[in-house]
Amino acid sequence: MDLQPLLPSGNPPAAADEAAVRSQVHDPPVADDGPEVRAADRPADHRDDRGWTYVPFDATEARGALVIAGMPSVGNVGPIAAEFLVEQLDLRLIAGLHHAGLPPTAFVRGGQVSSPVPLWSSDLACGPDGSCDKITVLRSELPLPFGLVGSLADMFSRWAKAQRVGLVVGVEGYVPEPGDAATTDASNGTGSANGTGSANPTGPVLAAASKCGARAAAALGVEHVDRAMLMGFNAALLLHANKEGIGAVGLFAPVATEEGDARAAARALEVIDPLVANIHLKPEVLLHRAEQVEVALKHAGRLQRRMARRVEERASKGYA
Repeated sequence: MDLQPLLPSGNPPAAADEAAVRSQVHDPPVADDGPEVRAADRPADHRDDRGWTYVPFDATEARGALVIAGMPSVGNVGPIAAEFLVEQLDLRLIAGLHHAGLPPTAFVRGGQVSSPVPLWSSDLACGPDGSCDKITVLRSELPLPFGLVGSLADMFSRWAKAQRVGLVVGVEGYVPEPGDAATTDASNGTGSANGTGSANPTGPVLAAASKCGARAAAALGVEHVDRAMLMGFNAALLLHANKEGIGAVGLFAPVATEEGDARAAARALEVIDPLVANIHLKPEVLLHRAEQVEVALKHAGRLQRRMARRVEERASKGYA
């Protein structure tokens, strides 16, 4: 589920047009196709026709929200960036997305149990001038079975349209072409302050967009994906965003390691920083925290794999 760039040599756009981003977030280009769907009017849970169930924890709405989606892919860039935002912005858990095809895994934080695909949100100023007043983050605590990625993107795009969100930004990693191979930061020999192994990739952060998200993508001031074969959640998200007529941007940060790359996540966060409550974090602080998240995610992944092996071993011996 990674980006395999073919000649990623798109010309960088002119300086970011803040008005374009502000317009994209504040006035989403979604056709009016009926009365607004309010959270309070929804049943306790909503089963999507692709097998996904939206289980809300409160009546939080996402109208006009900036939505960041960080799903597992090469380098785990999305989950690292999403977890950083959840912690840094003190977002609250508002819903869980369930599917029978997911492993029998529950996510727990602060004693509250949810699906391993949680949705977080909070009322916070966002956008270049604070015109957006809500940030929502979607992430997954574990890699999704490949067959569920497309259906999740489909369900999530239709949810975003019904909620009339302002803009969806998906964050993933990609492996640079040989000509843009990742290099090691000469300052410490590893590119990582804590020995996680994240080098400093020389490739650019790239963007691709749905039709309604093109202006927002250009305003972020990064190169566009020139020619590529996209696979994974971002690819499916952009396709379904076109179908639903919502603004969506896929960001792809170059990774030096496919297991977990905090430096790549930090670069992606720097790109979206002007949209996310204007945090303006110092690069060294951002990288240090992203590296801590990377270590925690790797530890959680090892525990999940260990548990899965034990279940398989017990099943092979005929134990319940």
